[in-house]
Formats: sequence, C-alpha cells, structure tokens
Amino acid sequence: FINRGLFTIAGGYDVKGLKKVITWCWETASKTPSAVESHLRTAAEHLLGHATVTQGESRRDVQLADLVLIKLENEGPKPNELAPCMVMLMRQGKQNQHGKVEYMGCMRNSDLILCPLSALAFCFFYHW
Repeated sequence: FINRGLFTIAGGYDVKGLKKVITWCWETASKTPSAVESHLRTAAEHLLGHATVTQGESRRDVQLADLVLIKLENEGPKPNELAPCMVMLMRQGKQNQHGKVEYMGCMRNSDLILCPLSALAFCFFYHW
C-alpha cells in the first residue's frame, strides 16, 4: 500500500496548524520590534495563500493596484448587509503563462487571527 496523500495538502494540512503559525507571527512580532515588518508580511502572505488558493509567486507579484475591494450584497452577517470582498487581479505567474487576466478573491474571516483582509490591513498600516 502506498499512501499517495502523504506529504501533500491532503496529508495533514489543517486550519489549526495555520492558526498556530499566524499566532506565532503575532507573538514574535510583539517581542521583536526589528522583525515586525517581516512577521506581518509572513502572516498576510500565508493567509492570502490560504484564502485565495494561489501559489507564492502569484501572491508576490501582486501590487497594490492589482487589489480591488468590492462589496457583495446580501453576503454580510445580517440580511441586506454588504460584505467586503478583496479581489486580486493576476496577469502573470507559473499557472498563467499567457498573460490572461485571472481573478482570485477572499472575504473576511470571523476568526480575526485567520482573516486575510485584517492581516493585509495591518501590513498597510505598518508601512504607512
């Protein structure tokens, strides 16, 4: 018997592990002022990768002008409430060799530690 799921995303990836990584980033950033930027960036990149299911190269190539915030109707926590959705426009990457525009989006997470929008917002506020 060969376990084909071993060492793949199906072989042990879970949200608890992701939450531990992000919590570690926050805790380490709070203890090490010189490393705040890299820990915020790491947390944001991991959460964006998890939420948008994109490869690292695709996420690293995204610029601020490639991020669009749209409001989705009737998707919020209450009826008739708008929910923000961040959409990444990707024009290049390993999976996009021909320059076709592709879109990947993500929404807020009810767990603040796992929210890709808040992680990205903290990165922007830090740089501002």
